[in-house]
Formats: sequence, C-alpha cells, structure tokens
Amino acid sequence: HVVGGATGDKQDRDIVRVVLECCMQEEAFNAYYAHLLARVCKHHRDHVFTLQYALWDHFKQTDTMEVRRLVNLAKLTATLTSLLTLDLSIFRTLEFRRLSKRMTFFLRLYFEQIFSEFGDATIKSLFTRIATTEKLAHLKEAYLYLLGGYMEKAAGGGEGK
Repeated sequence: HVVGGATGDKQDRDIVRVVLECCMQEEAFNAYYAHLLARVCKHHRDHVFTLQYALWDHFKQTDTMEVRRLVNLAKLTATLTSLLTLDLSIFRTLEFRRLSKRMTFFLRLYFEQIFSEFGDATIKSLFTRIATTEKLAHLKEAYLYLLGGYMEKAAGGGEGK
C-alpha cells in the first residue's frame, strides 16, 4: 500500500525513487506522479528528505540526461513546489554562478512553469520563505542573479549576467 501501508525503511525510500523514475521515463510530463509523491510525502514526512536527496542526485546528472527526462524532472519539481511539498530551498546545493547550460535550461523550464501556471499567492509564498530565512540568504542572492539575467534576456537586453 503506497500511501498508508507500513513497509520497511528501504522500501519506503524506494517508493519515492521508483515514482520519480517512472515520471522521468514518460514521453510527456504526467502530473499524476507529482500528486502521488505529494501525497506520499504528506503521509510520511521522512519521504520529503528522501525526495530531496533523490532530486539532488538527479540535479548532478543534468549534463548527461536526455532532454525528455530533464523536462519531466523540471516540471515535476515545479509541480511539487506549487503543491508545497518542496520549496525553493530545493536548489540550495547548486552553485548558481557556475551552472552548466543544461542546468540553466532546467531552471528556466522550472521557473517558466512556476510563473506561468501558478498564482501570485503561491509565487509570493515561495519567495517570501527565501527572503525571510537568514540561512537561505545565499539563495535569495542566487535567484536575484539568475532571474535578473533571465529577465534581461527576455526583455531583449542582451546575454544577461
């Protein structure tokens, strides 16, 4: 039983990883996987940590990842963020000033989904946590840097920072 059943610790961690892998293998993004992961994480709070570590492992592999998998991962991460299963601190392990082209592409997809599909209240709550948490101050600066460069490009201002 995926959501309410009692399984072993390793099986519990495997559930998160298997659902994540299934999502990434789809031809097109299927939000079902995000909702399933959100539900599993809601019922078993430890699964959020497993999910974070699994995502961090995948973030390290973006340079060699197939585009389809990369797109699905970005959309999954954005959907989990909008469902408040994750927050913007999920990217705290990234070095924003040294992002590869593939990771920059991933983040562009992520933020495009966040800004285009989710309401102002959700977006405001996501950024408020970063802005008001002292331990995440480096993320606030990173997002300003990243989004400032993106906005500059979108406005036709050149290559950004």
